[in-house]
Amino acid sequence: MRTRFVLWVLLVGCSWSLKSQIPTEIKLAKQYLDNQEFEKAELLFQNLYSINPKEVFPQYLTCLTSLRKYAEAIEISKKHIVKYPDQYETHIYIANIYEKLKDTAKAKKEYHIAVETCSKSLDRTYYLYEFLKKNRQPDIIVSLIEMARERQKLSSILSQEYIEALLETNQYKKAAKQLIEDLKTQKEDYINSISKIQFYLSKKDLSNELERQIYTQISKEPNEDKWSEIAIWLSIQLKNFEDALIQSKAIDKRKAENGYRVIQIADMAVEEENYQAALDGYQYVIDKGKAYPFYIQANQKKLATIVASYQYNGRIDSTKIIQTKDLFIDFFNQFGYLTQTAETQILYAKYIVSYTSKIDTAVAILQRLISLQGMPSHVLSRAKLDLGDYLLASGDVWEAALLYGQVDRDEKDSPLGEEARFKSAKLFYFNGDFELAQDILTILKSSTTELIANDALYTAQFIQ
Repeated sequence: MRTRFVLWVLLVGCSWSLKSQIPTEIKLAKQYLDNQEFEKAELLFQNLYSINPKEVFPQYLTCLTSLRKYAEAIEISKKHIVKYPDQYETHIYIANIYEKLKDTAKAKKEYHIAVETCSKSLDRTYYLYEFLKKNRQPDIIVSLIEMARERQKLSSILSQEYIEALLETNQYKKAAKQLIEDLKTQKEDYINSISKIQFYLSKKDLSNELERQIYTQISKEPNEDKWSEIAIWLSIQLKNFEDALIQSKAIDKRKAENGYRVIQIADMAVEEENYQAALDGYQYVIDKGKAYPFYIQANQKKLATIVASYQYNGRIDSTKIIQTKDLFIDFFNQFGYLTQTAETQILYAKYIVSYTSKIDTAVAILQRLISLQGMPSHVLSRAKLDLGDYLLASGDVWEAALLYGQVDRDEKDSPLGEEARFKSAKLFYFNGDFELAQDILTILKSSTTELIANDALYTAQFIQ
C-alpha cells in the first residue's frame, strides 16, 4: 500500500513538473518561429504537439511547411482532423499546402469540404468566416457565404462581410447589387453604410454599376429622398458635381428647402475648380428669390467664383472684364456697401486693380470699408492689408507701413498677423533697414503658414 502511494506521488509530481514546463517551452518555440529558426522550432513543437495538439497545431504546421516538409504536414493534418473533426479550419490548412505543391484540384477539394461542412449551420459559418478573414481568404469567404445563404435560405447572412469579400476579389457587380439590397432595408444611416466602399470607387466597374442601380431605384421611387441623397454622395465622390446638383435641386424642390443643400455642393465644386457647376448651383439659389436666406450669399459666391475662374484660366477678354465689373456694380446697387458685403468689397477692389489697374478706385473702396462699424476683425485686417498694398503701389509708403503695423498688432500670431509682419519686413528691406528686416524674417522662418515661412527664408538668405 505504501509503495503504491509513493508511486502515485511521483507520478503526480512528474505530471505537475511537466505541465509547469510547457508554458516556457511554448514561449521558446514561438520565439524560434518568430525569428524564422524553423528547425529549432519544429523540434519543440513536435514534442508540444504530443502533449497539447489543439493549441500548437497551427504553429507546428507552419514549421513543417516552412521547411518544405509538405508530405509530413499533410499526413499530420489528416490525422489531426480525424482526431478533432470540429476544427474545420484544418481543411483550409491542407488546401494551402496543396496550393504550395501546385495541386489545384486537391486544394479545391479541401476548400470545398470546409465550406460544405460549415455552411450547414450559422455557428459553423461564422466560425469558419473568422478563420478565413484572419488568414485573408476572401475568395473562399465568398463561396462560404453564398453556400450558407443557399442552404439556410437566409439572404442576410454576413451581409457587410460578403460585400467586403466581393470587393477584395474584384466582383464589383455582385458587390453593388448586395449593397443596394442592404440599402433598401435601411431608413437611417445609409450614407454611413455606403461610405464604407469609398476606397473602391476608383474602380469603374463598381462606380458604373452603383450609379446604374441607384438611378434605377430613383426611377422606381422618385419621391424617396434616400436614393437621391445616395446619388448625391456618389456623384460627389466621383467629382461629378453636375449630377450631384441635379439631385440636390430635385430634393430642394420636393421638400421646399431654402437652397442650403445646393449651396454646399456648389462650394465643393469651387474647391475642385469646377467653376461652371458651381455657378449653376449659385444661380439656382439666386433664382429662388430675395425671400430666401441664402440669396445674398449666393450672389456673393457667384461673383467670387467668376473671378476665381478668370484667375484659373489665366486670360479674359475686355468684354468679360466690363461685364463682370457691371455685375459687381449691380450687386452693390442691390445690397449696398455695408459690413454684410465687406468680403465682396475686398474682392471688387482686388478685381479693379487686377483687371483695370485703377488703384485709386480700389483705395477709395477699401478706405470707405474700414471706416464701417461692427466689421469682423479678420475681415477688417484683410481689408487693411490689401489697402496697404494699394497705397504702397501708389507711393504712400508711410501709410502702408502704418496699416501693416496695425494688422500685426491686432492679429498677433494668426496667419494674417504673420502676413503683415512679412510685408513690413519687405518694406524695411526696400527702405534700406536691413537689420530690422532680417530680425523680423528670422522670426517668420518658423511661421505656421508654410508659404510665409518659405518666403521669409528666401528673403532672409537674399539679404545676407
